[in-house]
Amino acid sequence: MYIIDATTKKIQVVLGGAVTTNELPCTAHYATHSATANTPVEFDVSTNGAVAVDLVAAPGAGEQQMVSVMTVYNADTVDADVTILLNNNATLRPLAHAVLATGEMLSYEHGGDWQLRTAAGDVRVVTGAASDATFITQLPHASLTNEQALSALATGLMKVTTATGVVTSIADSAGLLAVIGDATGTGLSVFNDTPTLIAPLLGTPTSGVLTNCTGTAAGLTAGNVSTNANLTGPITSVGNATSIAAQTGTGTTFAMSVSPVFTTGIGAGSATMALLNTTATVINAFGAATPVVVNATGVMIGGTTGPVGKLAVVSTDDNVQLDIVGGGTGGDAVIRLGGKDGAGYIASDVPWGIGVRRASNVFTIAYQAAGAVNLEAGQIVSISVTGHIGMGPAATAPLSVLCIDGGLHVGGMSDAGDNNLLVDGTITSAGGLHTFGANDSAGAGYRLVRVPNI
Repeated sequence: MYIIDATTKKIQVVLGGAVTTNELPCTAHYATHSATANTPVEFDVSTNGAVAVDLVAAPGAGEQQMVSVMTVYNADTVDADVTILLNNNATLRPLAHAVLATGEMLSYEHGGDWQLRTAAGDVRVVTGAASDATFITQLPHASLTNEQALSALATGLMKVTTATGVVTSIADSAGLLAVIGDATGTGLSVFNDTPTLIAPLLGTPTSGVLTNCTGTAAGLTAGNVSTNANLTGPITSVGNATSIAAQTGTGTTFAMSVSPVFTTGIGAGSATMALLNTTATVINAFGAATPVVVNATGVMIGGTTGPVGKLAVVSTDDNVQLDIVGGGTGGDAVIRLGGKDGAGYIASDVPWGIGVRRASNVFTIAYQAAGAVNLEAGQIVSISVTGHIGMGPAATAPLSVLCIDGGLHVGGMSDAGDNNLLVDGTITSAGGLHTFGANDSAGAGYRLVRVPNI
């Protein structure tokens, strides 16, 4: 039972908005109690949309309203949002709230609680203050108000509108895009395995693999092609020769690193050029007048018929044929000679050196240690720029026409001893050098030499 005990209190009914067709009829049954009487009252009224109407009037002075029954019936053609209020001097306090489908009734009876009776006659208890509620079931149930049956939804994601509690399903890209606040672009959702993109704006990607891409890349900025870029087959697009800023030569075929074929040779301008395993007969490196011939026999510079030895230098004028200049600081100009055994080649195979010592500008023939790059002190023969000849290990800078460091044996191959002259035969001279007969005390065949005027 509800008791209204003050002239400033009353019970009202209000809808959540205007009705579509019909206002909702309401009834109240109560007794007006005073010190002298207890008068029963039946009252009925219709709702006025969102404007509250009195369902149980305020009592008079010294009276109380003893409420036993209240009903609200939805006679409209759509759902109705109904709230029962206690108005205490303009302070509104909800007593009950429900959303009624067409034909449903919200009712209160003394000794019980608020009930919602469906059009099918089922009863559902409605308790407490006004609230929004959505009931989610697998199948529809006639006893529930504001029910959302999952069986009525399409398979997919479930979306809940928090303002109304309505549940809907998202089963396509458009529905997903509508609920994502920070999406960009339009169209269908994209997954990473072979998606189809329609006119995408990719921005500036940090990486990517464009294998098997097709189409014309007219807007790409020129740059370097990465190594092993999987360019299969020749590049035959018209205009390639003019689109590469630093190209040289003509033709339609790009040369690759393995076994390229050049139609008219390689022009001047390359700092270095390796010709390993070439089968060319003539390398015209400096013009037709001075070709370089390379074949299985050797190399020839300046001729055209091929070398006889491993290296041949041929000229038809008086120019210098071959220059060998020592490099670096203090380096000697050296030609190393020698023989070798077996298929290998090591530094000890070339012990002999012929060249010019840079420090003294002396032509030298020397026997060197293995791998020596300069002429060493143990030279055999030295010839200075003045024409003086030095022979022996210490004859590095001869000042006489002939300087010998060691013994001299004339007519034989035996050791004459350091600083000795050994002659097997007769010494004669037109300038006063005389010899005596045999001196058998020193051995047969030796001569004693006397020089006049001593």
